[in-house]
Amino acid sequence: MPCTSYIYQHILHKLYFCRQNIEVASEMFHGQPQKPMDTAVYWVEHVLKYGGDHLKSHAFDMPWYQYLMLDVIVVLLVTIQIVL
Repeated sequence: MPCTSYIYQHILHKLYFCRQNIEVASEMFHGQPQKPMDTAVYWVEHVLKYGGDHLKSHAFDMPWYQYLMLDVIVVLLVTIQIVL
C-alpha cells in the first residue's frame, strides 16, 4: 500500500503545480495593457500606414536548400565521413 500512497501523492503534487502554472498563465493573459480588439486595430493601422514588408519572415527569401538546412546537413555528413 505505501507504493499506491506515493503514487497518489505524486499525482496530487503534479496536479497542484499544473494548476499553479495555469493560474499564472491566466494572470499573464488577463493582465494585458490593451484589450485584444485594441491590439488588432493597432496592428491593422500599423500595416496600413507603414506596409507589412518589415513584418514578413526572411525565410520567404531563402533558397529551398537553406530553408531545409540541406547545406548544413551536407557539411555535417561530409565531416563525419572524413573523421570516420
